[in-house]
Amino acid sequence: MYISIRQATIQDTTIVSDVLLEAALWLQQSGSPLWHESEVSPESISKDVANGLFFIAEWAGEPAGTIKFQLEDLLFWPDISQEESAFVHRFAVRRHYSGGKVSSALLAWAVEQARTLGRH
Repeated sequence: MYISIRQATIQDTTIVSDVLLEAALWLQQSGSPLWHESEVSPESISKDVANGLFFIAEWAGEPAGTIKFQLEDLLFWPDISQEESAFVHRFAVRRHYSGGKVSSALLAWAVEQARTLGRH
């Protein structure tokens, strides 16, 4: 199957939130909590979705994963050159699509985006 990656639109906010929430609950059940439910709710992420920061991986037209791709991150990486870097956050794959293909496609896409923009 072909994995396509596209920028999420504001209409995709619930989809992005659902993918992140599924991953958050799985991590919590696995004993490695990462995000609280409130951090990945549609209300919490809608501004970033509207600003074009989220991307969705689709497998056969179905949402399989998501990634937040930023060109600036002063909160977590204030000591890194913002002009030369790209940052990935909120990276998640639905459990049904676990196994590496979707996650690899999303990370390869992020690397290519960064290179295209002349970022590390």
